[in-house]
Amino acid sequence: MTVDLRSVVVSQTAWQLKRVRPRSHMRLQLHEFYFQAQKPCRSGAGAITVRQFQQYRYGMAMAFALGISLCQAAWAAAQDADVAAAMAELRTADQRLQQGQWQAAAEPARRAAELAPQSPDILQRAAEVLYRSGLAAESLPLFERVVSLVPEEAAYNWQRGIALGTCGQFAAGAKQFETHHSVNPDDVENSAWYFLCIAKSQGLAAARKTVIPSRGDGRQPMMSILQMLQERLTPDEVLQAAEENATAGAPRRRAQFYAALYVGLYYDALGDGPAAQRYLQQSLGYGDSGYMVDVARVYLAHRFPPPAKSQPAAAKSQPAAAKSQPAAAKSQPAAGE
Repeated sequence: MTVDLRSVVVSQTAWQLKRVRPRSHMRLQLHEFYFQAQKPCRSGAGAITVRQFQQYRYGMAMAFALGISLCQAAWAAAQDADVAAAMAELRTADQRLQQGQWQAAAEPARRAAELAPQSPDILQRAAEVLYRSGLAAESLPLFERVVSLVPEEAAYNWQRGIALGTCGQFAAGAKQFETHHSVNPDDVENSAWYFLCIAKSQGLAAARKTVIPSRGDGRQPMMSILQMLQERLTPDEVLQAAEENATAGAPRRRAQFYAALYVGLYYDALGDGPAAQRYLQQSLGYGDSGYMVDVARVYLAHRFPPPAKSQPAAAKSQPAAAKSQPAAAKSQPAAGE
């Protein structure tokens, strides 16, 4: 029994190519593998035996498997190269953040996200950089993308909750902090942000009733902050506790930063904007660098933006005043008469 070689080659090549369509360069590589596999048969007659046909099928299968393996390796290498390039962009962004070049840090973060759109780690870091750059709204789609890629890790993403709160999406922020409590049950910072989000979305009374407890947060002055949320301490007592209970030097300054930050958020939850703004600004005087220091700066800028400058309007009024002088001058002779 014989089989027409030309029809076998055409049919098998078409069948194999239908199975792989992920990337055009992979198809090109498979074409090359098929061509190489067909070389031994091209020098023979136009008809082959059944045994030769079976050997041919086996050879084609081996070529196909090898082609897929090499294509996958090439694709993985390309992805690794993109991730490496994205990491380099993020290092540049981190350097600019450390230098206080917040706006300049945003562009390499954007490039990193474009280079590795399927990497949750890259996207998470890029989102954090965008937030710290002052682009809270732009950071949210990346945070959401991370959640869609690794939904089982969503509860850990407290950074997303802060971005939501900064953008005024307090109901969604409350859900994030509520789920974060399940994986980080004693973090008082989470309690404070949840209190703020509930107060803004459901009212202060609801926030008072749903304060997230803590079995113990050893950082100063976290437990004092929790007692403030529970109305057992006043904001002034929290500030005093940060000064008295922390070791002098960097630990005390860090405690004073957190005290001022969360007193500011507490006043925002109460609806006292001027007090919130005052203490958030005060926190920046204690904080040196770090994620939460940038949070204080970005939250302050978003929630309490400086009033728009009125200089152009004042400038426009000056010509009008100048024009009125001649009229006044004309009226003087009339008075003399």
